[in-house]
Amino acid sequence: MLFLPNAFFSRRKYFGLAISGTAIRGLSVGNNGSLVSYAQVPLAERVFEGEVVNQAALVVAFKQLLAQGKFGTAYTSVTFPERYAYSREYKLPTLPLDEVGEAIHWQIEHIFPFSPEEIYTDWKLLRQDEKGTEILVVAVQKTILDGLRAAMEQAGLYPLSFEPSAGVLSRMLSFEKQPVIGLVEVDSRGSTVTLVDKGVSLLTTSSPLASHKGDLVASVMEAVNSLTKYYVEKRKVRADSLFLYLTGERADQNLVTTLIGRYRLKAGILPIASVTPPFHLAYAASLTRVLAPRSEQSINLIPTALLNVYEATHSRNISRATFNMSFAVGVISLFIMVSVVGWLVWVQSSTAAELQQLQQQTANSEFPVGEIVSKAERIRVLFPYKLMPQQEFIELLSLVPATIRVESIDYLADKQLFKVVGVAQNRQELLRFREAFDSSEWFDEVHLPLGVFETLENINFSIEFKVKKPAV
Repeated sequence: MLFLPNAFFSRRKYFGLAISGTAIRGLSVGNNGSLVSYAQVPLAERVFEGEVVNQAALVVAFKQLLAQGKFGTAYTSVTFPERYAYSREYKLPTLPLDEVGEAIHWQIEHIFPFSPEEIYTDWKLLRQDEKGTEILVVAVQKTILDGLRAAMEQAGLYPLSFEPSAGVLSRMLSFEKQPVIGLVEVDSRGSTVTLVDKGVSLLTTSSPLASHKGDLVASVMEAVNSLTKYYVEKRKVRADSLFLYLTGERADQNLVTTLIGRYRLKAGILPIASVTPPFHLAYAASLTRVLAPRSEQSINLIPTALLNVYEATHSRNISRATFNMSFAVGVISLFIMVSVVGWLVWVQSSTAAELQQLQQQTANSEFPVGEIVSKAERIRVLFPYKLMPQQEFIELLSLVPATIRVESIDYLADKQLFKVVGVAQNRQELLRFREAFDSSEWFDEVHLPLGVFETLENINFSIEFKVKKPAV
């Protein structure tokens, strides 16, 4: 299998997408990190609760987010609640980094209470010396991410990475003065507190709001007390030495004041000046440097099916860089184009001759035949452009290789949208077909659902794209 390089991810423009049980939030930034656009869509109960419960509702929410946010890209860096992930520090013997992944695979059931078939995993290097290799291993159940991926695919989103929230948010902090902190995420469903040591998530505790009759402070304190008990016993330190950073849709200064005044805790709002607490996570995700899943520098839990699609796309790009279309395909394309142009010229010449004959036969008529014929000629010339732009249609046909069987071509004049339905010989040829439209100077906004790539050969597909310039 081809290993994707980091450049495959880094050269794509993407926005940050934060998913929780109460809402989805998207945010994009400029090259200097400044806020460009943002949007949020609330989620009803029983839509996303660890697993996708109502996929149709989630698809609608994703589409609404894209329409409201106008992010300028369908690629996204995704973060999900920390309470659905499992993080462990793990030590291996000193070994080459390219062997760490295989070593984790064989020991995964000793690290997490799951089999390799049940979870997606990734790891990040913490330190390595002659004494051994220390890594952070993160896992999430496949049922969680597979549901999200399917909903995103239907909504036209292309996720480049998946990462738990605490790891994303901790990159916004400096750990020089406070190496260990408590990260408190609060929303209308409850609170989650994660113990973070120099950017590494050690332990996460959650407390549902429903268990405390809607008392948010009680929910926070239950989670905090569970965490500080572990912190005190493990680190042999005082509980009041732990600083708490608050974030999320219910985080505000009143809650901070209560924690400080009533419970004598050290607390404050997560220091992100650019956005309000509900958008902290989406902002941090937008600043994430997305790297390939096999990079030892980051965590990326991207599902295998999606990774296979991206790897196939990358393989196609490499192939295209090393050789051009075969001579036979070029000859066929040229023949089709010449034939279509010749047919259009013949139709125009024949119709013009008939119109001229009609003018001569009715020259003495009392009706303004000349004017009518002139208008008819203008309508004849403009009508094909209105329904099916000729040049773009010719370009479309020239891009169809012998390995693609086109069954129908539709054109929506009001949207200037082509829809091509057909059958591809295999996945590589379908990717090559899509890339041809992406690279064409005639077409834009090419959309090919990711679901079609689940089949390897004889793939039924439907691809849509728009013309770059309005039809005449």
